[in-house]
Amino acid sequence: MAQVLDFLRKIKQNNNTEWFHAHRAEYERARNTFKDLSQEILTKMQMIDPLLRGLQLKDCIFRFNRDTRFSADKAPYKRHFGVYLVPGGKKVVGAGYYLHIQPLDNADEMFG
Repeated sequence: MAQVLDFLRKIKQNNNTEWFHAHRAEYERARNTFKDLSQEILTKMQMIDPLLRGLQLKDCIFRFNRDTRFSADKAPYKRHFGVYLVPGGKKVVGAGYYLHIQPLDNADEMFG
């Protein structure tokens, strides 16, 4: 998980397409680590919550690119990885389980 947090710290400082493409291999390693963790959590959650059975990770994991069309912040990439485990996948509005991985800059910083 250290490589995931390290990559996310770097993207915060270098949130541009040129840097991202030059570090794509590092991104892929971080994303694969996050996907492995998410799949492990999904597999275990499917044993606890029968509504999640049959759900596939590809339907739950959020993309890393940001939609900047209507945002004042034009940074092209997110500073976190996220997955939403809910029957029907991430596009469903309803109660589910959300995992968000993002390094905090200091102990006083809050998620929100």
